[in-house]
Amino acid sequence: MLSNLKPSNINRIKTIAWVSFAGTLIGILFANIAFGFIFYRVIKGAVIGFLITCLSSAAEIYFFPSKLRRLNFSLELLIRSLFYILLITLSTLLVVLVHESMENNTVLTQTIYGKGFNDFLRTDFIYIFLFSFFGSFIINFIWQINKMLGKGRLINIILGRYRRPKIESRIWI
Repeated sequence: MLSNLKPSNINRIKTIAWVSFAGTLIGILFANIAFGFIFYRVIKGAVIGFLITCLSSAAEIYFFPSKLRRLNFSLELLIRSLFYILLITLSTLLVVLVHESMENNTVLTQTIYGKGFNDFLRTDFIYIFLFSFFGSFIINFIWQINKMLGKGRLINIILGRYRRPKIESRIWI
């Protein structure tokens, strides 16, 4: 199946796969740090991390470059941040809802009004939402600044490489 694809599409799919793998690991790490090692929470963290990074990397590769190219900085930052907040929120709610339904052997509509899901919304979900809100804004802000300055320039500014200029001898032909 992959042999029929163009090399550029194969590279895009590989990128999405690697980012999704990293997101799965980050989801596991976040679940362990935030809630301690509880097996079902670690599994939910892994699934949520995979969903979020798989969908977001696909959007970054296939959708955002063509649709947001002509927008100004503030509007693009707002749209990207809202997209990520919505993606994180919906992915989290979906995984928790399915888990609660399976655990209680109920249908999804019954689980929405159940005590376990409502307790989740009042406790753990608040931390997850705040993390996603601030995390997505900060990451998108840095991403946009880096894109405006040029690839790799922001890190050079942060590391102070432009404060210590180097003398270069150039040969003009």
